[in-house]
Amino acid sequence: HQKIYPNLYVILIAPSSIFRKSTVMGISKSLVKLMDKKSVFPNEMTPEAFKESLSTETGQGQGIFYISEFGSLLTSFEREYNRGLKEFFTDIYDCPDEYVRKLNRGTFTISHPFINIFGGSDISWLVKHFKEGDVRAGFLPRFLSFISTKKKKFMSIPPEPDLQQFMDLKRSLQ
Repeated sequence: HQKIYPNLYVILIAPSSIFRKSTVMGISKSLVKLMDKKSVFPNEMTPEAFKESLSTETGQGQGIFYISEFGSLLTSFEREYNRGLKEFFTDIYDCPDEYVRKLNRGTFTISHPFINIFGGSDISWLVKHFKEGDVRAGFLPRFLSFISTKKKKFMSIPPEPDLQQFMDLKRSLQ
C-alpha cells in the first residue's frame, strides 16, 4: 500500500587510517555528486534548517549525509540545538508519504522523504558514544554495520585510479 524506497543507513566500522573508510566514502560521494550535486547534504546545519531544506516549498526531500566520524554525530544529538534530530531520523527512515512540521512561523511539509546516511567510525570511538536508548528506541538497529578488524593487504601508496572504471560505474548507476 506504500511505495518502498531503498534508503540505507550505513556505518563502516574499522580502525583508523589504514582501513580507508574515508576513501570509500569519498568515492561514493564523488559518484553521487556527479549524478546530482543537490543530493549530498551539507556536513552541518541546524535541525530546523535541515528539515526546512527538505520541505516541498524550498528543496527536495531526498539525499545523503556523509559522516566521517559517526561517534561525533551521536554526541551532537545530545546538544540542546540538536534535540529531536535523532528521533527525526528514526521516524523518517520509513519514508512516509508526508512529514509535516508546524512552527511558530508557519507549517512546512516534506513530501516523500528519502534520506540516506553513510558514516564511518573506529569501534572504540563508537562504543564510547553509544547509549542504551539508541538501540532500544530503534535508531541504531536501522543501520547496516560493516565491521572490519583484519586487513588482508596493505598498500601504503595505492595505484592510480582507474578513471574508465569510475565512469563505467557512473553510467551503470545512471
